[in-house]
Amino acid sequence: MLKFRRQRGDTMIEVLFAITIFSMVAVGGLTIMNQGAASAQRSLEITLARQEIDAQAEALRMMYDEAIAEKSTSGYGGSGAATTRWQAVLNKRVASVTPFSEMTDSDGVRCRLPSEITGAFVVNARTGVIDEAPIGFAAQPSIYSRIVYQSPSDGDAIRFAEGIWIEAEQGGSSVAGVPGYTDFHIRACWSTIGQSTPVTIGTIVRLHEPSL
Repeated sequence: MLKFRRQRGDTMIEVLFAITIFSMVAVGGLTIMNQGAASAQRSLEITLARQEIDAQAEALRMMYDEAIAEKSTSGYGGSGAATTRWQAVLNKRVASVTPFSEMTDSDGVRCRLPSEITGAFVVNARTGVIDEAPIGFAAQPSIYSRIVYQSPSDGDAIRFAEGIWIEAEQGGSSVAGVPGYTDFHIRACWSTIGQSTPVTIGTIVRLHEPSL
């Protein structure tokens, strides 16, 4: 004769408790994954923005070296093409630059637009000339700080520059044989994923030289 044993099943409370635990683990896992993805994207954006900053720094050094090299042929301060291009850069110098802490608006959630900053400019790394008002200077960066160029067939001009700019500060004048210098503050600012405040990075390039 078969005997049936009563088997006790899970109560509603136990089922709900198990679902709650599973939900907490799932949400926690998704949160960690999202934070990891956001962190990876921010790191990539910072790397790309630093490459743009480095390109601006190298372009400034190239223009400077060309102007110095021209000294032996046309005389430093002459009217050579390289000297003229470099003088256009020096003409953008200001007495003081924007403090790094003021690269964002007063609300702290938007980048301060380069078009609002006196003397802000970028260098066309392909042609070696400055651009004082490229498209994008009056708008918040759509991705990360970057400069986009036209194709070589279109003249290698800057299509737009977003969230990146240069401010030149007069740091000293040539006195008693001591060369003066100019500090070039290269700035980048853009909004990124998973962060309420914009990312702000920058560097300073100091170039010593006698007056042109």
